[in-house]
Amino acid sequence: MKNLVTYWVGIFAEIFAKIPMLKWANPGGGALCIEKLRTNSGESSVFQHYSSKFSTLFRSSPFGFTLVELLVVIAIIGVLIALLLPAVQAAREAARRIQCSNNLKQLALACHNHHDTNQELPPLGKLGKTVSDHQLAWNVWLLPFTEQSAVYEMMSTGGTAASLNGTTNYASFGGEPWDANYIPYRRQIPNLICPSDPNAKVLIDGTGRRNYLASAGDYGSNWNCGEVNSTTGGPDGPRHFRGVFARPRGSTQTGRNFSFITDGTTNTFLLGEVLCGSNTSYSSSENNRRQRGDLAGKKLGAADWTGTMSWCLASVAGWQNGTYDSVGYMGMSWPQGCSGISAFYSLLPPNSPSCMVGTLEDNPIKASLIISLSSYHPGGANVAMADGSTHFINNTINSGDISKNVWYMVDHYGDQSVFGVLGALGSAFSGESISLP
Repeated sequence: MKNLVTYWVGIFAEIFAKIPMLKWANPGGGALCIEKLRTNSGESSVFQHYSSKFSTLFRSSPFGFTLVELLVVIAIIGVLIALLLPAVQAAREAARRIQCSNNLKQLALACHNHHDTNQELPPLGKLGKTVSDHQLAWNVWLLPFTEQSAVYEMMSTGGTAASLNGTTNYASFGGEPWDANYIPYRRQIPNLICPSDPNAKVLIDGTGRRNYLASAGDYGSNWNCGEVNSTTGGPDGPRHFRGVFARPRGSTQTGRNFSFITDGTTNTFLLGEVLCGSNTSYSSSENNRRQRGDLAGKKLGAADWTGTMSWCLASVAGWQNGTYDSVGYMGMSWPQGCSGISAFYSLLPPNSPSCMVGTLEDNPIKASLIISLSSYHPGGANVAMADGSTHFINNTINSGDISKNVWYMVDHYGDQSVFGVLGALGSAFSGESISLP
C-alpha cells in the first residue's frame, strides 16, 4: 500500500512538472519529487509538501465563470432538454399505448371465457332482471371474468348495501346506468379506460366511464336502448348488425357465438377503442365544445337515415362555423348498453369524426350514428380481434366508398362490404377473408 501511494504521488508530481503554468508549484521538477520519495524520509513530509503547494495554488488562482460562459452553458442545457423532452414524452406514450392494448387483450380473453362458460358472447346490451327501460352493456357481463367479481356480486345482490345513501333498496341489477347513488356504477373499472385519454378519468354525473366498445359491423346504428323484437331488416331489426355483437332479440336476451363468424376470427374485429366525449354531466351544454371524441350532431327535427360518410368527414369544419352541434356523450357511464354508445362501426378510418344525424330529443330510436375508432395514440387506434389478438389500426386504412349512406349495408345484408378493408374487418359473415394490413 505504501509503495502504491508513493507511486501515484510521483505521477501527479510529474504531471505538474510538465504543465508550464503550474511549474512554480514544484520548481525542481518531478524528478526532485521522485528522488525525495525514494529516500527514507517518510511519506508524511511528501504529503505535507504537496498539500501546501495545492493550497497555494487554489488561493492564488482566479477561479470562476464569465457571463458569456454561463449563458453558453445555459443554452446548451436548454438545447439538450428540448431534444430530450420529446423523446421522454414519446416513451411515455408508447407505454400508455401498450397498457391500452393490454386492456383490450384482457377484455377479449374475458369474452372467450364468457363464451366457454355460456356458449355465447354477451349481447351488445341486455336488460336488467327487473328493469325494462334500460340495457346493461356487454362489458357488465364480463365483470366476473376480469377480476371484478365484487362489483358484479353487488349488482347481482342489490339491496341497500348497493346504495350510496344507505336507504335505497335496489333490485338485482336494478340500478339505472346514470344513477350516481348506485355504488357499483361509481366505480371506475381500470381495464375499461385508456391511460392516454384524459376525459376517461373524469366521472360523468358521478359514474365511471369506458373507452372500449364492441364491434357492431359496417353500418350506422341508431341510439336504441331496447331489445329487438323485429325479425326483419331495417333500422329496428336485428339484420343490420353485421358485426360480432348485436342487440338481443325479444325476451331471449341471448348473444351470438363464434360459429357466427364465418369470415374467420383472425379477420374480424371484436372490440376497439373510442375516446370519451367532453361531457361531465348528462345535462351539460355541448354547444361550445369542439374536441376529438365528441359527436358532430346534425339537428334535423326528424328522423333521417341518409347521412353519408363524406358528410360526416366534412362535419369537422362545420363545428367551427356553428353548422353542427357537438355532442359529448361518448364514453358515458360504463354500464350503459344503448347501441349508440356501446359499439363502434367500421365505416370511417380511426380518428375520423363520429357523427349523429337527427337528435336524441327528436327521435332517439332513429337517430343515425357513425361511431369511429379514435384515440390519442399517434397514427391510429387499438383493436382486439375475435381470436383474442390485439392490433393497431392506422388512420390510413382503406374505407371504401364514403359516398354511401349509413344504412347502405342494411339493404345488402349478405353482400361484401363497400367500405373497403375497414368494412370487411368489421363484418363477421360477408364472405371476405381480408387480413389486417
